[in-house]
Amino acid sequence: MVNTGRTPKRGLLSIVSGNTPQARSRAVDTLRRAVPDAVVLSVSVDDEGGRYPFVQRVVSCGDGQLRDELCRAATGDPAVIVRQDLEAIARRTTRPHVVLALPAELDAQLFLAALWQTPLGRTPTA
Repeated sequence: MVNTGRTPKRGLLSIVSGNTPQARSRAVDTLRRAVPDAVVLSVSVDDEGGRYPFVQRVVSCGDGQLRDELCRAATGDPAVIVRQDLEAIARRTTRPHVVLALPAELDAQLFLAALWQTPLGRTPTA
């Protein structure tokens, strides 16, 4: 391993999930008051029995350009889509604090396990 002398970028990821939109909103508001420059990534997943779910993401932050780039809807694996958004946020901000707001319909533990799986082709031997 080569030491480049640079400190790796690290941020903080807070996960907010709850059984009602009001509870999630209160938790997100509390985090935003504590960390005003946090990036909030709100996710909704609509899976009407189709092969690929419809994933909508809304970003709340002070950076209008980042918000415009990431506020989109897509069809596909929610973990892959959110992972790409988190990587984009990490590239654009220094030591970001990201609040990931997940809908109640999404099992947060299973989603986070899928989110942190090593993507295909990114292993050290790939």
